[in-house]
Amino acid sequence: MKCTKCGSDTRVKLSLKRSEGYMVEHHRVCDFGHVSITYEVDSIMGKTIIKHAGRAARIRGFQAAARRFHRDLAIVERLRAKEKHEVVAADFHLSPNMVSTIARKAGLKGLRGGGRPKKSPASRA
Repeated sequence: MKCTKCGSDTRVKLSLKRSEGYMVEHHRVCDFGHVSITYEVDSIMGKTIIKHAGRAARIRGFQAAARRFHRDLAIVERLRAKEKHEVVAADFHLSPNMVSTIARKAGLKGLRGGGRPKKSPASRA
C-alpha cells in the first residue's frame, strides 16, 4: 500500500483484531516514518474492504459497518432456513425490499419467503 502523505510504499508494523475478529487494524509505516492506520473488514460476499482511517470518528463508522455485517449475516442465515422475507424484515425492523437486497448481495437466488408467488411458465402465456 502507498503512504497517504508521501506516496511511498508502506509496511505493516502491527496488526490487531478488532470487533470480534472480522475487522483487522493495521498500523503501517512508510520509509519516511509517516504512520497510518488501515482497517480491513470482511463482508458477507467474501470480499475484503480496506480503508484508511486517520480519526476516531472513522472507527465508529467501521463499528457501524461491523454491526451491519452481523445483522446481514443473521438475515442470510434465516433466509437460508426458508423463513419468509416479511417475517425476517419485521424481526430486524427493516422493509422486505431491504431484506431482498441483502439476500441478493449475498448471492441468494430463488429464495422467496413470501409475498407474490413465482409465476409459472404456463401462466405467462
